[in-house]
Amino acid sequence: CTDPSAANYDPNATIDDGSCLSYPAIIPEGVIVINEIHYNPSSDQGNDDNYEFLELYNTSDAEVDLSFTLFTEGINHVFEYGTTISAGGYLVLAKDSSSYSSSIEWESGNLGNGGEDILLANGVDSTTIDFVDYDDGGDWPSSPDGDGPSLELMNPLLDNSLYENWQASYISNGTPGVENSVDPATPIISVNPDSLNFTITPPDSEQTQTITISNTGDATLEVQISIPVTVTDIDGNVYQTVQIGDQLWMAENLKVTHYRNGDAIPTGYSNSEWSNLSTGAYAVYNDDDSNADTYGYLYNWYAVDDSRNIAPEGWHVPTDAEWTTLTDYLGNDAGSQLAGSENLWDDGDLKNNANFGTSGFNALPGGYRSYDYSYYLGFYYHMGSHGHYWSSTETYSNYAWYRELYYYYSGFDRDNTNEQNGFSVRCIRDVDNLTIRQF
Repeated sequence: CTDPSAANYDPNATIDDGSCLSYPAIIPEGVIVINEIHYNPSSDQGNDDNYEFLELYNTSDAEVDLSFTLFTEGINHVFEYGTTISAGGYLVLAKDSSSYSSSIEWESGNLGNGGEDILLANGVDSTTIDFVDYDDGGDWPSSPDGDGPSLELMNPLLDNSLYENWQASYISNGTPGVENSVDPATPIISVNPDSLNFTITPPDSEQTQTITISNTGDATLEVQISIPVTVTDIDGNVYQTVQIGDQLWMAENLKVTHYRNGDAIPTGYSNSEWSNLSTGAYAVYNDDDSNADTYGYLYNWYAVDDSRNIAPEGWHVPTDAEWTTLTDYLGNDAGSQLAGSENLWDDGDLKNNANFGTSGFNALPGGYRSYDYSYYLGFYYHMGSHGHYWSSTETYSNYAWYRELYYYYSGFDRDNTNEQNGFSVRCIRDVDNLTIRQF
């Protein structure tokens, strides 16, 4: 071949005999990866000269031409013209190809038992295709150094330059030419189908579909299935929900303006009028309607207790006992777990707790509207620093239980107060309408 750009160019040739071969397309880094290294087989398997191997993996969705690519560090080998590796496929190079079926025997060299560099490069320009600097100690797995396992990537799509992405194979002598091994004590999960889609058309009220979750591993698989649920009030407001323990809660503050039967909940009262009410009413903090979008409305307890119900069908305002069930389930820092929307809270122990917002309840610092006591009649207080939530349980005449969050405290306080106060409301699903499934 007399063509200087050809892969098999012969500078001593004087006649072009038509044998010139072109280099394939340059292979970018990350397409072909060194996926498994068996650098020191155990004595039970045999000596290094017979059983050392390297495995390559094609991460792409197309066949890759390896013609004239070469190993320049670790071992010495140039791939012959026409060598390919299929999409998502494996290719094994061995010190002795008779030891591994369908393997390619490399030309010379051995894999270092104490670790070394392995470099695979393009033939046309010597640019790197993949590079691994493995070791037999330190942070690298040590058992591949003569104890039987190979050194393999946990997943071929992981960065193979990082020691933490490699493991000793769980199968003695490695897995040449096939998928790398997994911990036999790891659940092996399959889900079929991987999604469910259906439409319910009235008058039908339900439809049944089956989803199968299989575990073919040797370890127990714990499955928790969460089905997103929303609830809509009589005004058409849609609320997200969250299941905590065996309770299903609204994950947003109530902002309904009508009782369940359609009657309007009165509002628009002056400060003095609010402080003298003995019937249901609601207010918006600072009489600014934009606050309702974030924090919902503030209701006096008479609205909570009204037989026309402020909660949507199938839901109710929680009793004092139901609030206690929630806080007992979450523990000492229940306030931090229940709170959410960090940017709305004043800085303090509540939002600086490591468990802030972990429950998904998203309690907010919506403040409250005072009835009297030591504050001015009907004034608004504590937005950004406190969140107050009614229970439906009366303590004694004109007083009821509620829960409170403080910006400076990670707990969730229980107290009672005058029923004329305006507090936020969360609803909980009726037990008769709640199905708890344990898998």
